[in-house]
Amino acid sequence: MITLSESKQIVDFSLKLCAQKQLNICVAIYDPHANLIAFERMDNSMLGSIDLAMRKAKTACLFKAATHVLRELSQPNMPIWSIELSNGKLTTIAGGIPIFIQDELYGSIGISGGTADEDYEIAKRCVNFFLNSKVK
Repeated sequence: MITLSESKQIVDFSLKLCAQKQLNICVAIYDPHANLIAFERMDNSMLGSIDLAMRKAKTACLFKAATHVLRELSQPNMPIWSIELSNGKLTTIAGGIPIFIQDELYGSIGISGGTADEDYEIAKRCVNFFLNSKVK
């Protein structure tokens, strides 16, 4: 299970990355039981991004899939249509990614504040940063 210390490393990395890109984001880290473990809101980030970052991380955790993947499957006439209406406060907007270590769910991240594509790219880079730091 992801620790608070590890979560803080991911949050710090995301903030540095977004500062370089001049993006103001919110980042949420969840443990594998879908509990919030860390959250940070950059100055001047949109208020709506607070909730979205948490929803993205929770969704990725509960369904063990990136939110953009779930979006494709949750359109009308698709296998999990309307899944975002389940479990309270979910979303299929890109930017939520589960974190796996040895095929075991370790936690998840949600990023909100840029475009959906920017949020996804930042989340992906944060997960890669974290996984690479675990290998060393």
